Amino acid sequence: MQRDWLVYFRGSFRWFDNDPDYSFGIRQALLKVYGKENNFHLLEGKTTRKTYLKELSRSVFCLAPRGFAVWSQRLYEAILYGCIPVIIADEMRLPYDQFLDWTKFSVKVHEQSVLNGALQDILQSYSADDIEEKQRALRDSTAGLFYSANPIAKDAFYLAMMNLRDRRHGLVALAHPSDYQFW
Repeated sequence: MQRDWLVYFRGSFRWFDNDPDYSFGIRQALLKVYGKENNFHLLEGKTTRKTYLKELSRSVFCLAPRGFAVWSQRLYEAILYGCIPVIIADEMRLPYDQFLDWTKFSVKVHEQSVLNGALQDILQSYSADDIEEKQRALRDSTAGLFYSANPIAKDAFYLAMMNLRDRRHGLVALAHPSDYQFW
């Protein structure tokens, strides 16, 4: 399937009781700033699994904004379906970042980039070659983020064991540079 959508997000833009703390205003700003942009497909609520997977598969960039938590399952869903994840969550510790170079297969933008309207320019600045390179790196990194019934070298189980080994020996930093870097 051709990826004919540049940017995609499906989910909640506000909490059921309009809690002002939900997503620190990031999701609300996405809808307000980019809701009418032709190359942004921002869809409210749930849909069927089949439709959701089709939407992921036709998108180049899939937004993974914070909700109440700094992380979102959308990060993994995007990766699994070959959509370059756009992480919008300041201070997010990325899984296995000591083993995986997230800069090669994702985009991480400062929350302020959404609030000040810079997200579209950031994503449109990626050339076709840049996108192709990120998609290739995404395919190459997928094994490290998922568990498999048939274990393979450097899959998520392997990386989890390496992470535990490093923790046992005091080799894991409390803060990692990717916590505060954006690319």
